[in-house]
Amino acid sequence: MVDFFVEFLTTRCIQPMKIEQVVYSEKDGIFAGTVDLAGMRSVNWRTKKPLAKPYGVALDWKSGNAIYPEAILQTAAYAKALETTTGVPFREGWVIRANNKNGEL
Repeated sequence: MVDFFVEFLTTRCIQPMKIEQVVYSEKDGIFAGTVDLAGMRSVNWRTKKPLAKPYGVALDWKSGNAIYPEAILQTAAYAKALETTTGVPFREGWVIRANNKNGEL
């Protein structure tokens, strides 16, 4: 499964910055959590052309039976907290589900 995550980050041009990072925000409503991975994208992953302004990407891995709607809100909150605390714009959030039974993603 580690190979998949490395390939995912590489093909989508995401440079990891922080793993298992505790984030919180008092400014946007009091909340806290742990984002699985915060990364930066400086290249368009489809065209491979450099971006004029790099931006942050928040990723959350899920290992349950499904991705529930709350996961999208959770990842958006992580991205907002990261943006607030780092000053870096976070324009994307990904929720990735890993199937524990057969290792597929």
